[in-house]
Formats: sequence, C-alpha cells, structure tokens
Amino acid sequence: MCVLLLLGVLSAVSAALGSGVDSPVRVTCGTLGTHLQRERVLVRCPVCDPGALRVYGGSGYALMSSICGAAVHSGVITPSGGVLQFQKLPARSSFLGSLAHGLESLDLPRWSEAFSVSCRWRHRRLSCSVSVGLRDGGLCRGAVVG
Repeated sequence: MCVLLLLGVLSAVSAALGSGVDSPVRVTCGTLGTHLQRERVLVRCPVCDPGALRVYGGSGYALMSSICGAAVHSGVITPSGGVLQFQKLPARSSFLGSLAHGLESLDLPRWSEAFSVSCRWRHRRLSCSVSVGLRDGGLCRGAVVG
C-alpha cells in the first residue's frame, strides 16, 4: 500500500514538473530558455502580448530569450498560445535580430547557449507537424490523432 501511494505521489510530482517525456510543461510569457533544465521538452505557452516578449536572434535564439516569444517570432505559434517543442543548442557566435510575425527580435553578439522551437511534437495520441494547422495561421494550433 505504501509503495503504491509513493508511486502515485511521485507520478503526480513528475507530471507537475513536466519531467515526463510526453507532458507539456506550462510556462509563462516571461519564461526564458535558461529556466528549463532539460535539453528537449514540450512546452505549452499561454496567451502573450507580443510587445512584452524579449527575444534575441532568429533561426536560433539566445537561451536568455522568452520561449513563447521565440515561438511567436518563428511562427510556430501565434500570440494566442499553443504547444511547441523546445530544444537546447550549442553556443553561437552571434544572434541577428529581425522582425517576423509581428515581433521584433534583438541582436546579441554572443551567448553561451541557444535554443530552437519547433512545431514537430507528439503527445500520447496527438501529434503536430509543420503541415498541420497552416489554414489556421498557427502551425501548432491544429493537431491530429495518430
């Protein structure tokens, strides 16, 4: 009985912390890449005001960038939020800012780590890929059962 109770508690804690491979981690608009410890994780962004998001870079983002901001800037989600895959990358010699999807990212000469955001993910029987949800304007707003 104690073992089952302990396993239930550990499972609940694991789900709350997003340590399960398939569990999207709920973040805030201000959550930076530096706040996540895992190399790759599914992330769920809420509705965010694009004017309040600080992002450095373009195709790769400095780890000090807002995760949701990077996802909006790259077009993976819209400001209305969504699920995306976060992936840490090695350092880059520079991050070039640009204006994309209504969000202006900033230049940064160098940062120790980077990350990318992607629409390709799988959560239990749901999945999302680049070809899904394009008609809605947000790459990860649509999902298919597979």
